[in-house]
Amino acid sequence: LASAWATVASREHPKQKWMFDAYVGAMAWSRVDLDRHRQRDVLAGALIGAAIGKHYSAQHRGWVLGRMSW
Repeated sequence: LASAWATVASREHPKQKWMFDAYVGAMAWSRVDLDRHRQRDVLAGALIGAAIGKHYSAQHRGWVLGRMSW
């Protein structure tokens, strides 16, 4: 879910892409560090989430998220 959200958000707000990527990286690291998931599970989830986010944002370009002022 985090990867899909970050993919959509970074396509809508490219200047903040670093922030969304940092969020996803921290979330992925915490899942492995807390022994909630294995590394391959996190990687697979990130790839699937990114694909879903890319598809969703391509279908709904421009009205997925509101414009950020920062």
